[in-house]
Amino acid sequence: MDGTSPRTLRRADATIREQRAELQEATGGKLNHQSQRETNMRIAYRLIIPIGSCGILLTLFTYAKPEWVCLIFAAGAFVFLTGAAIVTAILGFVNWRKRSRFWAAPMFMCLAFMLITWLTPTVGRLIADRHFRKRSEEFMQVVGEIKNGPRSYDAATNTSLAIIETQHPPRGVRAIKGIRCDSGAVVAAFLFSTDVPLLHQGYVYKGYNEGDPCIKQGMKLDENWPYVRHVDGNWYHFSDQPGL
Repeated sequence: MDGTSPRTLRRADATIREQRAELQEATGGKLNHQSQRETNMRIAYRLIIPIGSCGILLTLFTYAKPEWVCLIFAAGAFVFLTGAAIVTAILGFVNWRKRSRFWAAPMFMCLAFMLITWLTPTVGRLIADRHFRKRSEEFMQVVGEIKNGPRSYDAATNTSLAIIETQHPPRGVRAIKGIRCDSGAVVAAFLFSTDVPLLHQGYVYKGYNEGDPCIKQGMKLDENWPYVRHVDGNWYHFSDQPGL
């Protein structure tokens, strides 16, 4: 016997158990806090990746073939990414930075998706123009009809582009406007169907030279549409909304 009483041993044992419990509680609290931070980062990834990807695809489709639903959801995705970039930057700097080397990854992911979305319209326009080129024969057939059409299409009897009636309008075209001259100059505009409010866009054939006295001011491309870009040869894309 070393002279230690059972009572003293029980007290020492109880003290050790209390210290172990306190240590486990403190360690468990830190682990739980760290686990919560990791969970928040995983939630951020699970939201940013699918919404950012959908935003890119919707933006691409909006510029390739404008649709109202795609335009709304693409804009909503971009707004979400903007807000998520701000929120994840704050959370990352305040909380995640202490526990993870990749605390800024969610924020940079948002910025990357936003950059890709900003560049996507150019790809969408290229897709739309390529699809139009594949169908160019349909449109050139109508241009030929305007050149050989009735006198009501003559520039001499009109001050602006006339409504064209044709038996074989190209698929997806809502209306056709054009004009012709005895010199062979011709303008043929094809307004495409779309459900986007206030949007009028399509392709126009510019078969005249600038300064041609037959083509009046109200028949020129820049007088009819504020946004015109060259596509190929005598073909141009027109729109009354920027970017589309």
